[in-house]
Amino acid sequence: MLAQLDNALQRTFGLPYLFASRDFNIHSRCRYLLHKLERVEGYGLSFLDVGCGAGITLRHLATLPSGRISRYVGIDQRAERLEARYRDVRGIGKTFHNIDLDDDWDVGRFDLVWCSEVIEHLMDDAGQIEKMKRAVKPGGLVLITTPCLDFVQEMGKRFPPILKTSPTQDGGHVRHGYRALDMERLAAGAGLEVESIDGVNRLTRAETEKRYTTRGVSWIINNTRMSWRARGRLDFAIGDGFRAEAARYASIGAVLRRPVEAVQARPKPESMRAPLPERVGAELVRTGAWMTPD
Repeated sequence: MLAQLDNALQRTFGLPYLFASRDFNIHSRCRYLLHKLERVEGYGLSFLDVGCGAGITLRHLATLPSGRISRYVGIDQRAERLEARYRDVRGIGKTFHNIDLDDDWDVGRFDLVWCSEVIEHLMDDAGQIEKMKRAVKPGGLVLITTPCLDFVQEMGKRFPPILKTSPTQDGGHVRHGYRALDMERLAAGAGLEVESIDGVNRLTRAETEKRYTTRGVSWIINNTRMSWRARGRLDFAIGDGFRAEAARYASIGAVLRRPVEAVQARPKPESMRAPLPERVGAELVRTGAWMTPD
């Protein structure tokens, strides 16, 4: 019953409802995604959302100019339930698949692959990035966000719940987070090129404290205020601007590109490798016809 009501409220009020009911950090990461998409050329782009969760990214993608994203595919363990929730989204072909990300999944090839706050939940993060590389077309982008290790360690001194991890893959975090060098290592292991390593969702200590200490109605009020106040704000830093103060950003973002494989020239048939005069000369040598008779 509650799920049906939530779906109805989403279809009726869209993002304004989500600003109040969902963690403002999610919207910050989606703003980062839209900022990056502004620099991607073309229309009719295909988009894969790996570990799509509640599918909120789709609501944000729907704010882009008509035709920018033509196809959206969301995959997660219980993704098919989202079909009804997003039936009001027009202009984007959308499909959801129930998939265990630990399986050897393959749902096609895409221009863009997005994976937000997922790999920190998986024991085999490198294997997941390998599968994302397979899913993106040559020349396409893989965009990842995951907790920033410097932020988690710094804020964890005051808010211990941030440091909670699980020794097994049970749905919680299996690692605290990542640094730029970690993302570069994972990219290199998968054969992906690093376009930028960025900081996502800049937070103060006060904002972080409210995020982890408020409950119930107070959480809703604080979350709504944070979400609306952050609209249009560039609360992320690109490249060197992030590395200089990494502990201020809740997440690290990585934009990775799959290289375009060089097309190798097909070998010429044996009979075509040398110019005609050279081939004729070689034939004369082979047969001995060049020799002057006694």
